Amino acid sequence: MNIIDRDNSKPAVREFLKGDRILICYASQTGSAKAIAETIYKQNSSHCDLFDMASLSPNTLTEYGRQVFVTATYGNGEPPTLVGPFFRTLCESSVDMTQVVFSILALGDKQFLRFCGFGHALFSQFARLGARSRLPITEVNRNDQAVVEHWYSKLYETYNLIALDNSLDWTIATVMESNLHSDQSNIEITLYIQGMEHETASSLTLKIASEDTPSTLQLPVVSSIDEPFIRVVLSIPAGNTQDPNLVKVLQSTSGDKWQIKINQ
Repeated sequence: MNIIDRDNSKPAVREFLKGDRILICYASQTGSAKAIAETIYKQNSSHCDLFDMASLSPNTLTEYGRQVFVTATYGNGEPPTLVGPFFRTLCESSVDMTQVVFSILALGDKQFLRFCGFGHALFSQFARLGARSRLPITEVNRNDQAVVEHWYSKLYETYNLIALDNSLDWTIATVMESNLHSDQSNIEITLYIQGMEHETASSLTLKIASEDTPSTLQLPVVSSIDEPFIRVVLSIPAGNTQDPNLVKVLQSTSGDKWQIKINQ
């Protein structure tokens, strides 16, 4: 009689609902984490799905075998404001992630006690649910682009993603104020930029969106003040309306978001 030795100790390989598609997910407070995740997705949209973590449910995590997270930390180790409900649900969840592999890029600021605290808390919850880290968690201090690009190069090799262009050189700035001087000689626009140390910046290059390809505009920095966010003031001659891109900048209002590069 032939005895067939069957090893039933190994779990069956799961067929994920989304097949081989990769989950790209961001937890963003001011837009930096979202911008990085969107850049990765745009280069790889044919085989990736993009989610805001605030709209995610723990069950969605069981639908993808490979997952990539770009996370911001709010305050001293907390999740971004809108992500709190998801994370609390995840902490109470028992979903099966035993055949999931994941990678986390954690954005933070070393001036806070729990540097990249939310990224590490998310890592711990995934490990508790059985998921395996495909790459070590990568911490990014104040949006250090060199670290982001190094992380992506490892992600590119590991997940077989498409190589990025230079999109990660750009960061997000939010318009806070736009004031026309009383003598109408110039307009001052105040920007807040998360996690950039550029007190010696001489100018900013702005990416101006259009229906075709974005164009750029370089403007001098009048002053900058180092705060939890970096405040930068740009001064623009009010009468200079020949450049259509400059007109778009002059028409900026509070809350508008720009893609920028810092020039030393």
